[in-house]
Amino acid sequence: MSSVSVSAIDLESMQSPWQDVEMVDIKSGAPEFNEIVDLFYATCSRGEWRIVKIQRVQNLPQFRFVLYQTHKRTIEARNRPRPKINLTH
Repeated sequence: MSSVSVSAIDLESMQSPWQDVEMVDIKSGAPEFNEIVDLFYATCSRGEWRIVKIQRVQNLPQFRFVLYQTHKRTIEARNRPRPKINLTH
């Protein structure tokens, strides 16, 4: 059984745009972890490799942008003009 630690990119030594990228450990047993493990082992034999840990590359500026877009849509929906209702008989 092989155990390999692969680090293709040294994020600490790179300049922008990698400054706002964060490596987040995914806990063993979490649904996201299990999904990645299943996808990985679908491409190879389980006996050949042992997964030690899985990390997610998290792009903070993109996450902030998604939060901004969501907040903007909420504000726009709240401020959308409402149709006037004629209450005369």
